[in-house]
Amino acid sequence: MIDEPKQNSGPRITVFHKKPKSRSPANKVWGMFHSIYGRPPSWMRMIPARRWTEDLNGEPLFTTTSRWEMSLDDEGNDIVVFEGAAKKVVEMIRTGEAING
Repeated sequence: MIDEPKQNSGPRITVFHKKPKSRSPANKVWGMFHSIYGRPPSWMRMIPARRWTEDLNGEPLFTTTSRWEMSLDDEGNDIVVFEGAAKKVVEMIRTGEAING
């Protein structure tokens, strides 16, 4: 009983290949990206806070806040990265404050 995995360990890393559901915060991020860049992202990855992942160089990275990675092409050559809650990221996209890209 002690070694059994947890039933629910919280939010997961989510990859969107089409527009998210209308009531989700991810939909607002997708929509603002589409309006500013003139076309929707090819894909969008949302990495929740307090998760181990890799940065764009393949180095281990521990997120302290949500991380949003979006690409305009399927190969991932042109990736734009934002960090923060969805509302904050919408404002960052509007003002053009990307981490990389």
